[in-house]
Amino acid sequence: TQETASMSATGAPAAIHTCVPSTAGGNGSAPPRSAAAHRCCRPASSSRSASATQREVSATLRSLGWAHEEECDIGGLLVDMADVAGRVVVEFDGPTHYITDLATGEEREDGPTVWKTRLLERLGYRVVRIGHVEWNGGGWGYRNSEEEHRKIARNSMRLAGVNLCD
Repeated sequence: TQETASMSATGAPAAIHTCVPSTAGGNGSAPPRSAAAHRCCRPASSSRSASATQREVSATLRSLGWAHEEECDIGGLLVDMADVAGRVVVEFDGPTHYITDLATGEEREDGPTVWKTRLLERLGYRVVRIGHVEWNGGGWGYRNSEEEHRKIARNSMRLAGVNLCD
């Protein structure tokens, strides 16, 4: 893994550049990380499992070189994907993460989703949220292509200051 961080004028990380060769681990996945070293592991008591789409997002991010753990406990919060050392969390938000304003019809994140993002940010994490409508292409029966998924993942990470392999 090659990872570098640049500093902003305030001394906080401005951008993270990460690249894991696609042949790492021999099967295109990132090399495994020690749960003890990163204190990021799936809690044994958790009955939650990743959705097929969440696993697809994770696989796409790995293919772009972002090494991460799935289903991580960070400060008592279960997150979808995390690079604890890089202080970056990715959450895939399905339909239950949103509410609809009845007056305007506008869809927005629900309270627990907003709260979780704010808490993770207070813990020093950059939080990337990828929504189901964006990932799936927005319409029933329509599905974004693999290349479109790669663009969505790359752009979402870039907005959080994480630059992936091209």
